[in-house]
Amino acid sequence: MNIKTILLAFFVMALFSQLHAQNAKDLHFCGTQEGKVDWLVRYQQNGGHFERSGASLFLPIKIHIVGDSQGQGFYNVHNVLNAFCTLNNDFGLSDIQFFIAGDFNYISNSNFYEHTFQQGNQMMTQNNFSSVINCYIVADPAGNCGYSNYNRGIALAKGCLSPNDHTWAHEIGHFLSLPHTFYGWEGTDSDFPYNLPAPNYVGGEVVEKIDGSNCQYAADGFCDTPPDYLAYRWPCNGDSLSTKSQMDPDSVTFRSDGTLFMSYANDNCSSRFSEEQIDAMHANVNEDRSYLIGQMDELSPIVDVVLNPIVPKKGSTVDFFENVLFEWEPVANADGYIVEVSRFQNFALIEHSYHVQGTSFVSEDLKAGKTYYWRLRPYNAQYTCKQYSESAGFLTGLLSGVRDIEEVKSLSVAPNPVSFGQAFFIDLNMEAPVTMDVKLLTLTGQTAQQFRWETNTGLNRKVLDTNALLPGIYFLQLQSESGLMSYKVVVQ
Repeated sequence: MNIKTILLAFFVMALFSQLHAQNAKDLHFCGTQEGKVDWLVRYQQNGGHFERSGASLFLPIKIHIVGDSQGQGFYNVHNVLNAFCTLNNDFGLSDIQFFIAGDFNYISNSNFYEHTFQQGNQMMTQNNFSSVINCYIVADPAGNCGYSNYNRGIALAKGCLSPNDHTWAHEIGHFLSLPHTFYGWEGTDSDFPYNLPAPNYVGGEVVEKIDGSNCQYAADGFCDTPPDYLAYRWPCNGDSLSTKSQMDPDSVTFRSDGTLFMSYANDNCSSRFSEEQIDAMHANVNEDRSYLIGQMDELSPIVDVVLNPIVPKKGSTVDFFENVLFEWEPVANADGYIVEVSRFQNFALIEHSYHVQGTSFVSEDLKAGKTYYWRLRPYNAQYTCKQYSESAGFLTGLLSGVRDIEEVKSLSVAPNPVSFGQAFFIDLNMEAPVTMDVKLLTLTGQTAQQFRWETNTGLNRKVLDTNALLPGIYFLQLQSESGLMSYKVVVQ
């Protein structure tokens, strides 16, 4: 099966949340190993100030969704959109926004799905796209929730990408040059004697003091990120400060600021980058990553999420249960949809979920004589936060084919399956002449070929070649004023 057009199946959302928590608990938070990158060292030595223009940066992210070698474990697109929504919200005050560059890239490789750093480097070497931020969603990125490689890309654990997680923002911060707020303290743990005065140096780095006297060259080098010595995951109090108090080299007691994404505070504490961190990220993009700029302007948001079904209409009965066509009026500013189908009106259990890059697709998955409900979630490359529309219910029929154009006596496609590069024939036997619009659709609803067919009474034939088609499943859709037909075609 072509994994780019794979059906994305959901489980009960509560069960998913439970599994999510179990997976995340076994991983370290961040595996980024580069410390302070050379670009940031030079930037801070030159004063560490960047005059922002006030205009937002729109940066491309290529999303790679990795499964195992059996084609299992891919993070579903519904959750990718939720995580991407959180990412853009986390950067909302930074005048930086991200957009999804092109289609999702599916990779089926068990060595990348759960990988070591060496395997992760191989994954990025083999699969990176140019002029984008390459982000790989896997099961286990070297035992961490995520890590960033400044010159290559980012790996993220799917168990650490819930809507309330800030792992993606943290790793993007690293990719755009930011170190941890506790820079120099990596490797220490909760057993360190924080109730005693800290040494002047730790991990070969100057320890930052609470009075700010050495903030320009100590720790992360940002004066508006206060001292932080906690290199392990930690909870915060009601003021988003660490529950653990620390003592600086001058014996001044303090608590770490948990609001900063680049700390190791728990996700419920974190909400921001500092102004100096934002300046550095803007400077990094403009000076070291200018290839990311100018690929896209801000998109228009999706305002209304309304399902206006063409077929199946609300309350309707379709004659068939196989090859059921779903089609709807486009939602303004959307360029993709998640379509969910359930036997329950409250969608407590999602039976089928489809990622569609058009406004129609054909399902082969429904059962005869059953009531189903369907709804859609629109998104575009920048705006992924909209949730689902209201649903429409329908009843499937007992027939297994699709034949809705009354003037058509018979339809056949041969050969089927057809080999790549070989032509196939569409034969129609007509009771009367009809003008039809013909489309060859992918499983995700994209139009691969289309033409208008003026048919005559009797036998009609069209020859279609497959030279421009990828191997996979297609649906031949014929539509006239009197109805619509669909026929499955397989290209091998």
